[in-house]
Amino acid sequence: GKQIQAGNVYFPSGSTIRWDWGDGTVETFASTPFKYHRYSRGGDYVIRITGPITRVRGSLGEMPISWLQVCEEGSNHYIRSVWFSKTLKELGSYSFYNCTGLQEIHAPGAEQIATQCFDSGPTDVNELIELDAPRVCLVNANAFKWMKNLMRMRLNGAADPEGEIIIGENAFEHSFIGRE
Repeated sequence: GKQIQAGNVYFPSGSTIRWDWGDGTVETFASTPFKYHRYSRGGDYVIRITGPITRVRGSLGEMPISWLQVCEEGSNHYIRSVWFSKTLKELGSYSFYNCTGLQEIHAPGAEQIATQCFDSGPTDVNELIELDAPRVCLVNANAFKWMKNLMRMRLNGAADPEGEIIIGENAFEHSFIGRE
């Protein structure tokens, strides 16, 4: 089966988060060193992460790594959708770097989308179709760099008293934003 690696999920010490991997497996964690999950068969999966999460982010070494990483190439397993609890405030840098097959992200409490959150380079693999983050009021520079096929985005600025959304320089550089 296909192995998925997930990590760099931040939440207050002493609390736990619940991961529903979308295939009937549900786990509870009190810390977030990288977690691994192996899917026994091909398919599209929806991951739901609940609990007091405040931030997710990827990491940048020689090569950026998403917090949600597919570890085996050439399989028919895809994470189709990720749902976060309302406590998540930031989609951090490289959070969804090269997340092939990811079509939807629901982050109802997110207020910030960090620099290069969705950056995938000119590889045509980051084809997010829907982003639902109604509280976002800050989109940093290059947040959606190289994004392909983003069709629906709901950012209402609800976290700002004025409803203002600040868009950083080149936030959508080299991106294709479609229309329905």
